[in-house]
Amino acid sequence: MGFKKVKIVKNSLLLVMENVRKKKLINLLKLMGITSISQIKESENPEEDDKSFERRLRIQKIMYFIVSKKLDSDLNYKYSVYLRGPYSPDLSKDYFGISENEFENTEDVLDENSPLRSWINQLNEKDSLWLEIASTLKMLKDSNWTDKEAIDRVIEMKHNILNQKNKDPDYVRQVFKEMIDLRL
Repeated sequence: MGFKKVKIVKNSLLLVMENVRKKKLINLLKLMGITSISQIKESENPEEDDKSFERRLRIQKIMYFIVSKKLDSDLNYKYSVYLRGPYSPDLSKDYFGISENEFENTEDVLDENSPLRSWINQLNEKDSLWLEIASTLKMLKDSNWTDKEAIDRVIEMKHNILNQKNKDPDYVRQVFKEMIDLRL
């Protein structure tokens, strides 16, 4: 096979993989309760923009758990620590690149018994602060921090938001215990 044909096959395979990933992402967004792609896009209305930011934060954190648990090889986003915890620019690019038409017309590609469904249902029950703290703890633990080091660092990193939400450092410890119970 010539170089040109190999390149065409490779590019075609990449497009198929991107399409599968996009369909799965849309399915997961729907499982997370997103009913329209406009719910996660930025808005000129400050109140709506706050809600869309909150939804995007939840998407980032829930997807971080899915990626870190290696529940689906098509959803292999890379994450770094940002101000509000693990963040993937590639995931952000992917969900901002979804059109309303794609969102509405994508068929369900997830197996009915997929572990993704149960994980998302379980994590959907948690509030955004819990997800932010838990995903940051998980990222630190996955980077070989001890339990105490991770908890202490998250308390330090999240001091301001804990105060804003009227939570004390024990909340971080409580989240950590719940993570263990949930096998995160």
